[in-house]
Amino acid sequence: MSTFSGAIKTAAQLHQAVNATYLTDVIIGVVFIIAIIVVANSISWKPGAHDPSPAQRRRWFWILGAVTLLVALGTNYWMWMRHIEKAQLASSYTTHMMLGAVAAVAVYAVITFAICKVQKTDTKLASMF
Repeated sequence: MSTFSGAIKTAAQLHQAVNATYLTDVIIGVVFIIAIIVVANSISWKPGAHDPSPAQRRRWFWILGAVTLLVALGTNYWMWMRHIEKAQLASSYTTHMMLGAVAAVAVYAVITFAICKVQKTDTKLASMF
């Protein structure tokens, strides 16, 4: 995955950038799934009746969800948006850039939720939801 070496001036180049955007954003979503699994498992159980660790895991789920959105938007801008020279193409790409970032968050949220629900009830991931 590399950035375009030159400026994006044609619809064909824009189409390549849009395809790369969606692929990149799905990869970003998967990376943050791995990150939440690592973070959730690194938070220790606390002794006592009122264990705050599930709330910490849930908080980190939402924090990483917001970071997923920001990283996806930043990556899209840095890798492709800044190379687009024509305003009409930039306008078209902006829509795809935002949809791709939302897709990254959706991949992150849906798959993480599914993973948590499949876990046994006494695991750290299952305690997140």
